[in-house]
Amino acid sequence: ILFTLWLKWREVEEAVMGAKLSKYKEYVALHLIVIIWGATWLVGDLIELPSITLVAYRMAIAGVFIGLLAFVTKRKVFKVKWKMKAKMMFSGTFLATYFWLFFESIKKSKVSIGLVCLAAIPLFVALLSPFFYKKKLSVREIFLGAICVVSLSIIFSFEFDYVYGICLGLLSSLVSAIYFMTTSLIASDEDPWITTFYQMIGGVFCIALIYGLIPDLDFVFADFSDVNQVIGLIFLGVF
Repeated sequence: ILFTLWLKWREVEEAVMGAKLSKYKEYVALHLIVIIWGATWLVGDLIELPSITLVAYRMAIAGVFIGLLAFVTKRKVFKVKWKMKAKMMFSGTFLATYFWLFFESIKKSKVSIGLVCLAAIPLFVALLSPFFYKKKLSVREIFLGAICVVSLSIIFSFEFDYVYGICLGLLSSLVSAIYFMTTSLIASDEDPWITTFYQMIGGVFCIALIYGLIPDLDFVFADFSDVNQVIGLIFLGVF
């Protein structure tokens, strides 16, 4: 959502000022996004709810928020072809799975370990690119990914107590890479707001399906009398 808002902010300022944004302002905006993005995982770790429940609330709130913004900005959300809607919602299932695995990773280990695991995303992208984009393996990307793996192995050699969390973190990185590539193929020419909206819907349906297929998995309702928990969930959904 933050990235979508950043793109829109760039469009508006470029239209008003008639010039490209300076690199300085772009870097500031991008770093701000990264800081808030990292904070969302910390907030998710602090909220005492199961990982899959967090994902359900996060994607539902995000879907409503994006839907309202799309309505206010008069975007043609419902005029998208059904085939494209289905593709966007399908890519949203990967996003939901990525969120679930990552939240579970940081709850089983530490936020820092989960975030470090995300460094493996470039390697997975490099390895999977030939299957998604029908291109040859990039030696440069493989090399950079290998550096990430070596760095991760050094870090994890001192974290024997969090093997399960590390495995979940690496698996979330794999799913994240798949999500990014499917999104780039499916909706590269679509409005980011509309794409995100339908991905949130697809993610919510994915979580509902998981609850339906696993009878022992009970949905834990948030304590709406707990102000901190409510603020945390809204923060997760909006950012």
